[in-house]
Amino acid sequence: MRRHRITTPERAAQEILDGMERDAYRILVGRDAKLMDVLYRLNPRRSAALTAAKMQSLLER
Repeated sequence: MRRHRITTPERAAQEILDGMERDAYRILVGRDAKLMDVLYRLNPRRSAALTAAKMQSLLER
């Protein structure tokens, strides 16, 4: 099974604070959030289907 890197609470807080200091409209924390943002912008329907499939596979464990 692949292990995924998890954003630490400290790192997440720092990214949020940095975004607030930049007056960012959107703050995406973690690589997975950034990837999903790009995928959603390219193809919203497919992105939602991928997310649903992944969530379903996690629930079946």
